[in-house]
Amino acid sequence: MKKLNVKAVVIDLRHVSEETLASYEHIQIHAALAMTSPRTEALLAKYPVELDATSVQCYDDDAKVNMVNGKTELTASHKPEGKSVLIVNGTTTPSSPIPSTSSFSPASMKTGRSSSTGKSSARPDWRAL
Repeated sequence: MKKLNVKAVVIDLRHVSEETLASYEHIQIHAALAMTSPRTEALLAKYPVELDATSVQCYDDDAKVNMVNGKTELTASHKPEGKSVLIVNGTTTPSSPIPSTSSFSPASMKTGRSSSTGKSSARPDWRAL
């Protein structure tokens, strides 16, 4: 049987199949962020998977994942259609005002500069998760 060793900054495990997991004798996954789903978490528990991640976030299988590198501004036009996850590696600036009728609720891992405060953070801010 085969062994699998994965090293990634971000890994999306939400669509892994049982057939894939069953085809390996042992699986090691090392990541800063692992995205799972309730279905995937049940599958990972059934097979010899070693998951070493700084953060494991559980999302629905149908949630759309958007990744932005650099600067981005959140405006009312950024209101997601359906379930959505936004991952920003850089600076996010909310425009003023984001309408209160919006269902938008940001959650982020801040590891650098936040333009809303203008202060630099030397350590990650995990409270927002």
